[in-house]
Amino acid sequence: MDGGRWTDFQTRGREDTVTRGVHRLTVSTCLHVSVSPAHHRPPSTTQRRGFTFVELLMSLTLTSILSVVLGGIILAAHEGWEHSNGLSEASQQARISQDRIAYMVSQAGQYKLTGQPTTLGIAVVESTYLFVRAPEILVIWRGGRMGGMSALGVQTRLPTVNELVIYTPDPSDPTHLIEVVDPANTNSLDFRAANFSTSIQTILKSPACQKTLLCDRVHTSDLSMFSFSQTAVGNIRFEKLDSPTDSELTGIVAGTPAWFNLVWAQGIVSSSTGMRQTTIRMEFQIEPRPLPLNSNAAVSAIPFFSSASNRYVYQP
Repeated sequence: MDGGRWTDFQTRGREDTVTRGVHRLTVSTCLHVSVSPAHHRPPSTTQRRGFTFVELLMSLTLTSILSVVLGGIILAAHEGWEHSNGLSEASQQARISQDRIAYMVSQAGQYKLTGQPTTLGIAVVESTYLFVRAPEILVIWRGGRMGGMSALGVQTRLPTVNELVIYTPDPSDPTHLIEVVDPANTNSLDFRAANFSTSIQTILKSPACQKTLLCDRVHTSDLSMFSFSQTAVGNIRFEKLDSPTDSELTGIVAGTPAWFNLVWAQGIVSSSTGMRQTTIRMEFQIEPRPLPLNSNAAVSAIPFFSSASNRYVYQP
């Protein structure tokens, strides 16, 4: 190869090398640009930076609605629990009170004075509110809270006040059913006396009486239109039923056909005595929750009914 051709080849080789280098540089630059990280790109004009005012209002509205709904559900559940708990408490108080009274009735004593028939120491006394008479006081001769009169048999003396147990709504707060005794009063008291009811009312007003609370949820009725002295009366009612009744025994001679035809308890009767039964029926209206006196709350009282009996040998 001559010198001219060699020189020309070298020149073209250098130019080709330079050209290929330029291509490589161009491709490398293009690749570098095409694979560059995204954060090197300018921010898009459509990218969100936060919530709009309308979106905030909608979210607050939805949150408020959910809060109201959940609050209502929680409140309803709480009220349901309170009502259920109140029903249980009212039932417990009523049953305990009625069971105690029933036991006292079964333990009442008897007495018989000369010339008088056998008398059972149980009586229902009515309270008078002008034109309204409420049989709300039950008097039992049991020997006080300690009892023991029934085990002593028929007594030949009058009962004494300190041997009585009285059940009545509290005169100072008719929503309370109380048990009353007067342990220091030794005065005698005849259940057949004409002034028996007046004597019981006087005993209840004595400051020496001891009161035991049995129930604090008694429903009350407003009697302001009938009485000027008291506007609320506890809904406690007692009823005394005798078999045979006092009117049936009046004028009856023992041993006669009329005597034997009377309705005696369990049909037990002889020519001189008969098995008589006294039944006390009770109605208590109890509130599921304690209410203040003279409350205007809606009537929600629950009536509880019970009865207790005492059988004894009656001799005219």
